[in-house]
Order: sequence, then structure tokens, then C-alpha cells
Amino acid sequence: SLGVYHIIKPKEGERSIDHLIDNARNAGAQIVLIDQLQYVEVDGISLGELNNTGAYFGVINRARNLSDDGPIMIAHQFNRQSMHETTMPDIRFAKGSSAIEEAATLAIGLWADKEMRRTSLLELGTLISRNYMYKSWEVGIELGDGCSFEILGERLEDEQRG
Repeated sequence: SLGVYHIIKPKEGERSIDHLIDNARNAGAQIVLIDQLQYVEVDGISLGELNNTGAYFGVINRARNLSDDGPIMIAHQFNRQSMHETTMPDIRFAKGSSAIEEAATLAIGLWADKEMRRTSLLELGTLISRNYMYKSWEVGIELGDGCSFEILGERLEDEQRG
């Protein structure tokens, strides 16, 4: 009855991983997408402010446990150093990356170099995985007149990171 998706933006102080997931599921969500791991809070302080790998691990590990009741996806971003990469950066370029590597079941990257951005292309690919093959796809995007994404095909191995 809510449509395909419903966006909730909780107030600061109400963004713990449990609070976010409970609120989404209580609203009927079958899949939970949390936009920006760094804004999830531990004791009322965002992970980005804490800048503590142990805090990232606690949040990701808790999300993994809560995923037994349905899929949970958490968006995170690469750091500024990744801007100089010529291929999809690896997980080391994400803040709290060692925690992500230890606790996440699957991490997928979304990336584009300057030429790809110029031609409205992105790469979507596996960064780490416990259960799936490492794959990468080329995605066409159109954001100027609406919002359109199209997977154009799998990227060849020589086009992907090693």
C-alpha cells in the first residue's frame, strides 16, 4: 500500500542499526536499504564522527545478524584517495574497510573514471564476497531526463580490477 519504496529519515539520536532496521520492518519493508553507513549511530554518535574500525565492525556484524529476517543493504562510499584509481578501487578505499571485510557477506562497488562519467557509464562489481562469484558489469545511466539505469553487459576480466 506504500508503493515500491518508502523513504524514512530519522532524527539524529534515532539512527542506531537496530532502530533503523526495526523502523523499516515495522513499516512493512521486505528489503532495508540504509543510505550511508557513516551516518549510522552508536550511542548517539555517527560512525563517521567516531572514525573507529571497531564501531564499524559492531554495526556491520549486527546488521549481518539482523539480515536473517530479510535482506539489508548499506550504502557506503570510497574515500577521496580512490579518485586517482584507474580501475574499480578495492575495499581498502572504504572507511572502516577492515570491518567491512571481516563482517560483510557481500560488498559491491559502484565506480566510474572520468571517461566513463563523460559517457554516462558506471561499473558495478564485487568488492568482497563470501558466497558469490566475483563479477563486474557495465551500467548505462541517464539522470538528465528522469532516472534510468541499464546493465549493458558483463565487463571482461581485463577491464576489471585484478
